Amino acid sequence: VTGWHETGSYYTPKPIVSFMCREALKGYLKANLPKEKPETIASFVDEHQPGGLRDAESALEVLRRIRVCDPACGSGAYLLGMLHELMDLRSCLFKTTQVDSISSYNRKLEIIQRSLYGVDLDPFAVNIARLRLWLSLAVEFDGDDPPPLPNLKFEIEQGDSVSGPGPQPAQGLMRDMVVRQFSEAK
Repeated sequence: VTGWHETGSYYTPKPIVSFMCREALKGYLKANLPKEKPETIASFVDEHQPGGLRDAESALEVLRRIRVCDPACGSGAYLLGMLHELMDLRSCLFKTTQVDSISSYNRKLEIIQRSLYGVDLDPFAVNIARLRLWLSLAVEFDGDDPPPLPNLKFEIEQGDSVSGPGPQPAQGLMRDMVVRQFSEAK
């Protein structure tokens, strides 16, 4: 029987996941909201106090444009942690400033489909990460006839993002185009 450390699998406690996600969000928001003071951004991210933001709508647009990729996502702890942090930030924006007035289900669906990406070597872990995101979304639905769950095949994929083979020349052109499109999507 292979131990979980032998496979490179590690458990990260939720408080550490949350802290790391918040720190990443602070850096991202500081870079993308240059008119906001760092302490205002810290208050928004750490204490869910958006009242000091100069432009809540710009903050919402920046949060909608975020793209997060965990290159070794395992069962999705960091993906779910970031989902939780993004939901909290967008919810507090709505409660305080009335921007982002969509339902919690649609807000979470948008984040899952547009902002969260992951890769892992273990196909079982990839399926667990997808399942955890689906379950997180399913609990938000209010009603009797839920829509089909989103296909996360291209958001959470099995592969080796760390030591995988380099792209072939033709793949390099495609990669450059995708990277350029990704950069422009910011």
